[in-house]
Amino acid sequence: MMSSTFPYTMTEETFKGTATMQIMYQVLALLAFTISLAVCENKMKLPGQEKERCNYLRVGRKKLNVDCSFSYMSKIPVLQYNVTFLNLQFNSIEIISSGILGNLSQLSELDISYNKLSWIEPDAFAGLCSLKKLILQNNALKYNTVSFPLGIFKPLESLNYLNIKFNDPSNSENFPSSVLSDLTELTDLELDVFKSQDSMVFPEVYMSLERLQRLVVGNCTMNTMNNTFTYLPYLHYIDMSSCTISNYQKGTLNKKNLTYLSMPGKSWEHLTYDQNVIHDLNSTNLTILVMKHSTFSLESAFHYKYLIHSGLRELYINNNNLRKIINRGEPVEFCLPSTLEILDLSNNKLRQFCVNLRNVTVLSLRNNFLGPFLEQNLCIQNEASNLRRIDLSFNRIEHFSFSIFRQQINLKFINLSYNNILDISFDVSYINYSTILDLSSTNISFFEPTFMSNFSELMHSYGLKLNLSNNMFECKCKGILFLVWICNNSNHLVNSENYECKFEDGSVTELLQLRDIIFSLQINCMSFNLLAASLSIIILLAFAIQGARLVFKYRWRLLYMYYRKRRIFSNEQSVEKFKFNAFIAYSENDRDFVLNDCIQNLEGDGELKLCIHHRDFLPGEEITANITNAIHESRKTICIISKSFFQSYYCMFEYNMALTEGIYEREEQNVLILVFYEQIMPRDLPLVIQEQIRQRSYILYCNDGRGNVDFWKRVKEAIM
Repeated sequence: MMSSTFPYTMTEETFKGTATMQIMYQVLALLAFTISLAVCENKMKLPGQEKERCNYLRVGRKKLNVDCSFSYMSKIPVLQYNVTFLNLQFNSIEIISSGILGNLSQLSELDISYNKLSWIEPDAFAGLCSLKKLILQNNALKYNTVSFPLGIFKPLESLNYLNIKFNDPSNSENFPSSVLSDLTELTDLELDVFKSQDSMVFPEVYMSLERLQRLVVGNCTMNTMNNTFTYLPYLHYIDMSSCTISNYQKGTLNKKNLTYLSMPGKSWEHLTYDQNVIHDLNSTNLTILVMKHSTFSLESAFHYKYLIHSGLRELYINNNNLRKIINRGEPVEFCLPSTLEILDLSNNKLRQFCVNLRNVTVLSLRNNFLGPFLEQNLCIQNEASNLRRIDLSFNRIEHFSFSIFRQQINLKFINLSYNNILDISFDVSYINYSTILDLSSTNISFFEPTFMSNFSELMHSYGLKLNLSNNMFECKCKGILFLVWICNNSNHLVNSENYECKFEDGSVTELLQLRDIIFSLQINCMSFNLLAASLSIIILLAFAIQGARLVFKYRWRLLYMYYRKRRIFSNEQSVEKFKFNAFIAYSENDRDFVLNDCIQNLEGDGELKLCIHHRDFLPGEEITANITNAIHESRKTICIISKSFFQSYYCMFEYNMALTEGIYEREEQNVLILVFYEQIMPRDLPLVIQEQIRQRSYILYCNDGRGNVDFWKRVKEAIM
């Protein structure tokens, strides 16, 4: 028998370890296969990778528009034959290879601007027989036959628009004109222009471009215009605003076909330059003149008054340094052609504007400093203005003259946005039918009731529309009427669904549910108003009570001062300091005692003179006035105290007036003599009498023979 032996015995642990290793190997193998598959798939998709970054728009049944802008491309993708529009802006394309666009026979517009183009291969545009618009601006292309080989544009037999401006900033030579000679259908050309000492900027080769009508200059170092456009006789449109010209040869712009001119920037101190330019412009059919980003000033306007006989329809003098335009001969007269319809003076530094607009229909004064001037008037001299649109935005306007738009009966659009208008203060009654008034971004929080009423009438009668966007309204009690007005006139408010308002707590909300907001405010404000009214009533009542207390407390002093003033302004003033030695204050019940006893015993010897109201009061005078006069004109006041004295109003009046006279008029001297005619218990005395007898002496009347003598003696001593 043969025995079979194994090299080793597999234990349970060894079996488990081997199984684990096998699983790991399988996982690693699967992972490696997945990675290699992904790499292969990625390599397979690489040629068409750019397609996934582009947006496709089908036009009609067969045509296709493709937008591959901002796609991080370094090469032009291969596309279908039926593409008619291709946008490759803002990528990193450096070269246009030969044949890459060859199958795009239907392509009509190609935009490869804002890339890194530095070279175009000779047959790059082969097959583009339908291309009409080619844009290559803002790249790194040099103006030579290396970047633009001869014959490069020959396949572009339909091209009518070419834009190659703002390319390699190191360029110093003008574009090779021989390269352009093949573009016989070209109508629009945009390119950079550089100073040339030996040759013309636009040489004779340009004569072959018989259809070229529009020229726009990008980068420009040319500073002289000397027969510059001789070989461009068919130009209608010239934009040289990026050039800085200091020398101009008469006749350079003498072109009958010229209708649009954007003037080059310059220092407008060269008056010969201005004269020559104006001379040439008057011989053209110019309808649009643009003078942007120059140092144009009012002094140079002197020469432009000769344009009054031109056929200009649009004049743009924006982004300059104009500070004042006053058509009053100081310092120059600024005249406008009768054909002018659009005048743009925006982005200047205008502080005054007064000119005859003649037939101007659109006036832009945007972004100036006309706010203070407009507080007086908007000076448009012609009585019947044809003005239909005016832009006064960004002018630091706060207030208006009431007559600012009075003569502008044809206005259809008034832009006052982006000013600091806190309230409307101008006359809107002259606004015509269907006018739009733009008051957006003007810090308006609400309208006064008068203006809401005026605006409502104009809205319903004349169709006025208001734009109040970007103003923060007030969701407060004082703004409820304005919010109700917005709700009732929402059909006449532009973009009213975007209006916002701020609550007392600072929170902001859109006026989408305006009726609910108004209702909530009315409820809250009603409670607040009730609370405010209640508090006001309580405060007023408290003041009234306190005032009444003070009046009551000082009533006798007030009465005394009143009658004292009357006495001072009266014509009846006594020459003597005191007319009487004593004034007798008594009740009617004690009249016999006064008439029979007092007069006999006190006046009998002729030493004393008494004032008795039955005898000495002035007839026709008020009783209270007679009383105060008698007290003031008497050295003393004798009060005959009895129970009936306290019950008499005039007796107590006489007592208090005498007391006040002593305190405030006679430096707290005692002018009162209290004579108790009856025996009265202290508890029956008024408090003012009790206080007086505690501080002062008084005299008791005694009705016996001896007592009477002593009594009258004491009274006389008190009077003297």
